[in-house]
Amino acid sequence: MSGPMTDARLAEIEARADAATSGPWESGSGYHGDGIGIYATGMELANVQETIPEVADFIVHAREDIPALVTEALRLRAGIRRVMADPNVGMY
Repeated sequence: MSGPMTDARLAEIEARADAATSGPWESGSGYHGDGIGIYATGMELANVQETIPEVADFIVHAREDIPALVTEALRLRAGIRRVMADPNVGMY
């Protein structure tokens, strides 16, 4: 999906991240040896059939990266709102 990152879209992303199995996630050989498995708390969450380590690494780090990015986006938006609400902004 492209376009601006609206507050509603950020909330949707945050909700999906909150609902996901808690981390940290890890990667390793799939239980069936047919790909790279993604694991959390000892259970296999997914098996990436294409054994591309960069794909597995992206998925594994998404569990921590996405919540961190949402938190940062919300922090920056709150800062922008504070600055924009300041009646002294733009006055020299």
